[in-house]
Amino acid sequence: MPCFVSDAVINYVLQDESLNYVSAANEGDAVALIAGVALGAVACIKHGGGISMMQNSGTRQCGEPRASLTWTFRLPQLLIVTCAASPGLPMNRSTR
Repeated sequence: MPCFVSDAVINYVLQDESLNYVSAANEGDAVALIAGVALGAVACIKHGGGISMMQNSGTRQCGEPRASLTWTFRLPQLLIVTCAASPGLPMNRSTR
């Protein structure tokens, strides 16, 4: 789930009819969904892709889908990761 920093991006996507916004239950589901978008783009022979937005704490949650799907099958994916922790906290250092 993106934090308030991503509000401007989400609002832009919601207002642009050529873009689709799909909310996911968790970060792992978001990565898997975008992997499906990449596979569908290949199957349909059209250009397309997706972006997953999440807080830095979600990078651990989506580790398995990133390793088993996007890395293994070399599927393109853009992650926008915002820093939810305050500077100096362990979570902040471990996820940047």
